[in-house]
Amino acid sequence: MNEEKIVVEVTPLPCRDGSIPENPDADPLVNLVDELASEQPVELIQTAEEFKLGLVIWPDPTLKAPVMNFPEEHLGSPLVRNTADKMLELMYHYKGVGLASQQVSVPFRMFVMDQQKDDVKTPQIFLNPKVTEVGDKFIQVNHPGEGCLSFPYGFHSPVPRLEKLELEWLDFNGIVHHQWFEGAEAIIVQHEMDHLDGYCFIDRLSWMKRNLAIRKARRIRARYKKGMRRAVSAMKNAPRTPEHNLKRLQMFENAQRAKERINGLSDQS
Repeated sequence: MNEEKIVVEVTPLPCRDGSIPENPDADPLVNLVDELASEQPVELIQTAEEFKLGLVIWPDPTLKAPVMNFPEEHLGSPLVRNTADKMLELMYHYKGVGLASQQVSVPFRMFVMDQQKDDVKTPQIFLNPKVTEVGDKFIQVNHPGEGCLSFPYGFHSPVPRLEKLELEWLDFNGIVHHQWFEGAEAIIVQHEMDHLDGYCFIDRLSWMKRNLAIRKARRIRARYKKGMRRAVSAMKNAPRTPEHNLKRLQMFENAQRAKERINGLSDQS
């Protein structure tokens, strides 16, 4: 499977003096965080800069980094809309049912969800979500249990979750929505809300199960690194004949597939 680059067209932010950053690789969301921290107004302007989204894989510390609410005046901006669209693209590409901004290095509270009942896509986008009320019963997914796109190591486990809860969120127009979610949808919502608070699903497991998950992840990562080193060494030392060039290409493809597995780019993860 070929690796796909996910790119978002955005509107980057001006510097505090009103000028445009000279660095074309500047991260517009980082600029926005700086501006919000300074409590100065920010005006979005149209440019051709690109902002790339990629899936963050455990144990990347980004998964535990704090996030903040979107400023309401920016909810309908191209930056926010395009980021939500690309998050949905990533989620569908990895065959997931939910994806939080924490998993794509976006430092604002947002997640997308689509349970895809009967193979029909019904995407939902939640901006600045918060739980307002919960039920008193618990459920869990038993077979095979919960998994996570940011933990692509073939590990699943049941996680006790609230059977139902009420969520409050904003849409792109700043309108407040309230809705009760039950069953599978409630589990997805809680899974993504955990991400926004810096938790992966393995953090909800018992000490023993969490250690099993971590050991399995470390074994897979170690095999990938070892395989990559062997492939690189073999490619460097192989003769430059057509036959060996074909073998070199095959080794490269095998290493690439291992890389896709470890980075969550395998459909089987």
